[in-house]
Amino acid sequence: MWYFLYPRGMHKSIAFHITAKTPDKAWFALALQDAWPISHQALARSTASLDFELIAFVLMSNHYHLLAKLPFETLQDFVQGFHEQMRPSLIFEQSFYWCPIFSRQYLAHCYKYIYQNPLRAGIVDRCENYPYSTLHTLVHQKNFPLQIYDRFGIKDEFCLRWINQGMSLEALAEQKSRPLQSPL
Repeated sequence: MWYFLYPRGMHKSIAFHITAKTPDKAWFALALQDAWPISHQALARSTASLDFELIAFVLMSNHYHLLAKLPFETLQDFVQGFHEQMRPSLIFEQSFYWCPIFSRQYLAHCYKYIYQNPLRAGIVDRCENYPYSTLHTLVHQKNFPLQIYDRFGIKDEFCLRWINQGMSLEALAEQKSRPLQSPL
């Protein structure tokens, strides 16, 4: 059982950075082009009855990063349901990492961190070129089974330059440790 103390006045539906990896960080048995539509449908099915807003999602060869707004009480059930919906094609460890996001600045850092994952891995030269992310879906106006709540207006080259601009992990850690500001 998880315990989380909500600061006074905080909304119960907040943004979370969620990530999970495959057992032993092994690559999926499926090619990413086959795994991507499975992950779409699993997200759609596991969120059908939830108060859920998808902000960002990136599927890598052996893990995923998800930025979503949902009530804390549903977080564990959502992730377990999401993982169950992807079986047997994609298998993730039972444990997963999650981090609540309390400020717009930290949200921006997580957003960049998630979308820059393929860039840092040397897979693409620009974040929007990675086909297994909701950024690619937004930029290229592709269909996705859930509404993507774009918090940063990815509509022009200025915003894309911001996403592709380097970011240090130290800056991310600094934002994470700052005191609570306004809830999202």
